[in-house]
Amino acid sequence: MADKKRASTTGYYLWSLSGSDPASVIKFEGAEAETDKIELKMGSEKANQLMIGNVKYTDIKMDMGIALGGGMFGWINNTLQHNTDYLRQDGAISYADYNRKVIHTKNCFGLLIKKVGFPALDAKGKDPLKVALEIAVEHMEHNKGDGSTLQGKSSPDQKHMANNAFRCTIPGFPETAVTKVDAFAVEQKCLLHYYGHARGGFSEPADISIPDISFTFAPTPDEEETLNKIAFDLHTKGNYTHAKDINIRIAWLQPDKTTEIGALNLQGCMPHKIQRQVSESGKEEAVSYKVTFGVEYCTLDEVKFGS
Repeated sequence: MADKKRASTTGYYLWSLSGSDPASVIKFEGAEAETDKIELKMGSEKANQLMIGNVKYTDIKMDMGIALGGGMFGWINNTLQHNTDYLRQDGAISYADYNRKVIHTKNCFGLLIKKVGFPALDAKGKDPLKVALEIAVEHMEHNKGDGSTLQGKSSPDQKHMANNAFRCTIPGFPETAVTKVDAFAVEQKCLLHYYGHARGGFSEPADISIPDISFTFAPTPDEEETLNKIAFDLHTKGNYTHAKDINIRIAWLQPDKTTEIGALNLQGCMPHKIQRQVSESGKEEAVSYKVTFGVEYCTLDEVKFGS
């Protein structure tokens, strides 16, 4: 008869970087060890012998609230600016049961951010504001939980932050007509190197890839003319007045849709697609345009809740 002991469960996660206060995590996976499997053919034997090769660790993938606690704000911002003096960190993820007692901890070392994903925004949306992160791991150690009570800093206002409260500042464009902003993810390439007889690898940061970002406009007739004029001047006449170092600011707002809590700054932006969206003949629909910008750099303004 099978043993009826209850399986281990987890209910809460807490993440922190070395020297920083811990912060709550919405979702976490990764930082698991795996090795290469080496097959050796030995003489005339028909069966191969198996050996363990180099060890590596799966990338951390986690979602955090837009408040970005646990020391993450500074690390992300310096990574976005490619500040090489501040890229590598150590951190830990603690697992707790539904009584908030820590049952297990993973200590992770030599961490490098590989991806920062900012949420899509929609004036009619109801999804929570969260940031998706992917982090490369050089080394990891398991530790049994000490049974202490999970203590993490998070703002109660975070629960009320939805993706429908935002404000866009786009010089030369009808900013109040923006109804949607597509999701935006910055990626940093990380190279894993092996040296000598060491089984573990060493990660090094490489190039940063910043994608295009698209905005959907629902313009008034006058605003539609403005968009058409920009498109004509830019693409037909070759007048790049509207394409010189545009700096875009996307601010996240409190539910009152007035008070700013933080922002994503996009610098050196260039509009290279201005497209009227498809609509059906004989059907009354709101006119919409999608404008796509290339982006050179981006930075974060720290998220701050409160009055």
